[in-house]
Amino acid sequence: MKKLTVLLLAGCMLVSLVACGGNMGTSASFETANLTADEPIPTDELERAAWYGFLPEDAGDPDSAVTWAQFCAMLGQVISLYDESRLPAWEEETVDAPEEEMRRDGGMVALLFGAKAMGLTSFNALAGDYLGEYAGRVWEVVTMDYPVFDWNTPIDLGHGCADNNHVGPAYDFSQRRVSLVSGLPLLEFDDGGDLRLE
Repeated sequence: MKKLTVLLLAGCMLVSLVACGGNMGTSASFETANLTADEPIPTDELERAAWYGFLPEDAGDPDSAVTWAQFCAMLGQVISLYDESRLPAWEEETVDAPEEEMRRDGGMVALLFGAKAMGLTSFNALAGDYLGEYAGRVWEVVTMDYPVFDWNTPIDLGHGCADNNHVGPAYDFSQRRVSLVSGLPLLEFDDGGDLRLE
């Protein structure tokens, strides 16, 4: 599995949240994108990350793992484009992001915190619009080890999505927040709702 590739999708899809609010209406508004508005947005995760201009300089081999520090820096670029005044709080929250491998469940939790930093934690897709059901296997493989964020605190995203920690709601958010640029959920799920965390 391409670890870097699947995690980069998360950052790329969070970029697409900017099209849902703020001062940029389309992906062509991003100064980091080198393509014109007439060119299609790539569907491949790694190609889309490059299209947005958010590949870390030290990304290296696409089969290598992205680190917490790299991913938080990518999300910081998104937040800065959305509203630069929100970046200092994000940088303070993620200053201790380690140079250790991030798994997809860490990516989904980071996405939720990135969305919170932008004030975009609402859903824009209904529960059944994309994949609907949880894959029970997902909860057998989540690490519950997220070194950056205060994730073990209650959160209520509305629409029946509330928990005493951020992990379940992060799964819901990744599945039910859909890019208005690409039309895809924030992370890839299979048709059974499985995030393939390992």
